[in-house]
Amino acid sequence: MPPIRAEGFVLRSQPLGEADKIVTLLTREEGKIRALAKSARKSRRRFGSALEPWSRVGVALFERESSDLARLDACDLLESAFRLQEDFDTACLLAYLSEVSDLFSRDRQPEPHYYRLLESLLRALREGLARAVARRYFEVWTLRLHGLLPELSRCEECGAALGSRGLVVDVVSGGAFCPRCARPGAGRASLKPAGAALLDRILRSHPAHLIGAPHDASGLGEVGHLASSALAAFAQTRFRSERFLAPLHQAAS
Repeated sequence: MPPIRAEGFVLRSQPLGEADKIVTLLTREEGKIRALAKSARKSRRRFGSALEPWSRVGVALFERESSDLARLDACDLLESAFRLQEDFDTACLLAYLSEVSDLFSRDRQPEPHYYRLLESLLRALREGLARAVARRYFEVWTLRLHGLLPELSRCEECGAALGSRGLVVDVVSGGAFCPRCARPGAGRASLKPAGAALLDRILRSHPAHLIGAPHDASGLGEVGHLASSALAAFAQTRFRSERFLAPLHQAAS
């Protein structure tokens, strides 16, 4: 078989035996691919720092018969995430992005919109986008691109326009309601006008346009509660890396 040539991000790499690594890549052309990097632990000269999380790389892969692992034959570093990883809180955020992206990305199914989301978000982080805003932007758009964010323009019950008076989302059923029609119960996330306005801004803006922009802290918290609850409902568990992000909702730095 001819080699697969693609560009992508390293989501994670894990040791295999004493010499090898298994690398999970999210590629622009092929979607998510898991590959065996022979001797990656034994000889650093072969791949260098290209297999570090969130490195953007160009790869040559060979499919292996009767195996769900491709063979990573060549990996050229196009852009390093080393500077981002130097900051502890940013490194924790990137670990969370990796875990969520790994769950939502489909094996061997290209998702160009999701790839562009990650590409633009990393660029915005390098340019100064606040970590708390980057996290919520990523979560909201992960839900939207995978069909898990409901239609937010009108109440599902009465048809009234949503936003100006706030809204309530049932993260289990995926319905959105005005405060008057919303029924109390578990799995409901409420957004007051400030939170609804911020959510609308996230859905209408490129992440670069949010750099340095003021954000209402309570609105950011409401959007965060909605997004985190919806992601957890889909995953049916909390993400392991999320526990390291607790301080991030308190500061937009």
